[in-house]
Amino acid sequence: MKPHPRTARTTEIPPVWAPSTLAEARRTLAEAAARFSDTPRMDAERLLAAWLQRPRAWVLAHPEAPFPPRLVPRWRAARARLRLGEPLAYLLREWPCYDRTFTLSPAVLIPRPETEALIVRALELLRYRPQPRVVDVGTGSGCIAVVLAAHYPEARVTGVDRSRAALTIARANAQRHRTRVQWVQTDLLAGVPGPWDLIVANLPYIPTAELAELRVARQEPWLALDGGVDGLIPLRRLLAQARRALAPGGHLLAEVGAAQAQQARSLAKAFFPQATISLHPDGAGRPRVLEIALPSDV
Repeated sequence: MKPHPRTARTTEIPPVWAPSTLAEARRTLAEAAARFSDTPRMDAERLLAAWLQRPRAWVLAHPEAPFPPRLVPRWRAARARLRLGEPLAYLLREWPCYDRTFTLSPAVLIPRPETEALIVRALELLRYRPQPRVVDVGTGSGCIAVVLAAHYPEARVTGVDRSRAALTIARANAQRHRTRVQWVQTDLLAGVPGPWDLIVANLPYIPTAELAELRVARQEPWLALDGGVDGLIPLRRLLAQARRALAPGGHLLAEVGAAQAQQARSLAKAFFPQATISLHPDGAGRPRVLEIALPSDV
């Protein structure tokens, strides 16, 4: 006996909607990202470009191209994660820094343009040093250490971090870019006493009270952001250890918050009264990189 037509209609399950064109996929992804991102449309375009293995310009030029059915599960998952505020870099699982791209996970910070100012200065300092001994403190994804090792293969580069998960990502990035870096799980310079010709550090520098109100604290690892009461506690600890670890004629570079740059400079002078202390700007002209240059006759 056939079911009554009206009964058959009530038991049908409506199809789950999915985008049929790139324009629909871009629109829905951008809507999902809009609450947390300042560039939701660009984020959507970058995701689609990565999935399709096409340039972003191609995605923009072909809005009516069919959206591949094989990507629908990925689209659904990405839309849900964007709605929860997950950064684009973690969805892509990689992000550019300086002249290469790095594997990422939520265990590490997303590289920022400000950090490139530190990298540029470090490369300048290594230019005339034969086989320099370099340590990257709080290495995270390893982006600083890997860039320095890639540009100066003769350098002996070590990357240190408290987080085992972060070091797993850093090792993967060293393999990805075929660089030789020694990785050590430790707190700052403990266990890696040097002497070092160059110490580089991108340590947490956001004051705890401010961090609690920032979106980034809900998206990226707190351990890599929390600088303590005034944002300078990790830097103080590093400077105290570096007094014995920095080689004569060596340099220390540390990324600092623009608002605390002058205070950081005063701290450096207190720990290294015999050194030349300077601040270097980031791309926006804000003081961002603290440099300590130790005389060679210390």
